[in-house]
Amino acid sequence: MIKLDIDAVNGVIHVIDRVMLPQARRNVGANDAKKMIEVAVTHGVSLYNRGHHAACARVYEQTARQLVKHGDDLMPPLAMQNLSSALAKTRHTQCATTNSWTLRRGLDNVYRNLRMADRR
Repeated sequence: MIKLDIDAVNGVIHVIDRVMLPQARRNVGANDAKKMIEVAVTHGVSLYNRGHHAACARVYEQTARQLVKHGDDLMPPLAMQNLSSALAKTRHTQCATTNSWTLRRGLDNVYRNLRMADRR
């Protein structure tokens, strides 16, 4: 038997058997991609400058993977290939500093291409 609420001295314990997450969106459009990159870079720079290079690389990697996986047809193909290449390069080194910069260049490349596409 599963007991849903357990009374405790300082409150109620709620038993959770799984975590519910919002369903992943199928496609990420150009505007969403730019916002994702802006957030990742802002957060990543703060981490990197405080000496947390591995955490910075993880932020950049998560964003890059989401873009590669969910980017829609509006994403520039060459920029997406470059981002995939940056992700592949990070598998060949354990250096967090190198990985941070490799992924940052890839994200910057996508961002630059998206901005140029906006001007057309």
